[in-house]
Amino acid sequence: MGRLHFIPISALTVKMSKLRVALVVLGDALLCTLLVLLVQIDNIVNSTLYDYGLVFSDNWAQPYWLMLRVSMVLIVVIIFTISFAELPVPILEEKKERDEKPREKAVEVETEVAVEGEVEEEDEGTTVSIKSSK
Repeated sequence: MGRLHFIPISALTVKMSKLRVALVVLGDALLCTLLVLLVQIDNIVNSTLYDYGLVFSDNWAQPYWLMLRVSMVLIVVIIFTISFAELPVPILEEKKERDEKPREKAVEVETEVAVEGEVEEEDEGTTVSIKSSK
């Protein structure tokens, strides 16, 4: 016989796992470390290398500054993109679940038309008589 099966909506939503949060935080930390390393490279170029005979020239300085700034901006954009794309949505979904009462959603519906006669119920194995009201 057809039965109506209910699955709570909370079981259907994808919850953010601790592993997912850890990976996002790890990725952001690695990108921040990369920013710090770029600043350190810039300090080496702008101070230490002059002690070893580096001669300033716009021929190398302009492309260097451009690449340094573009790299830093791209890293910051990636950090914000990863953080905002991965973290807030599941957090908001969990908040909605706490605020609202859990509802149940019908996943599968099968219907059968009972005619006059006997029908055996699936769960209990009992026979139920069905009579027409005509």
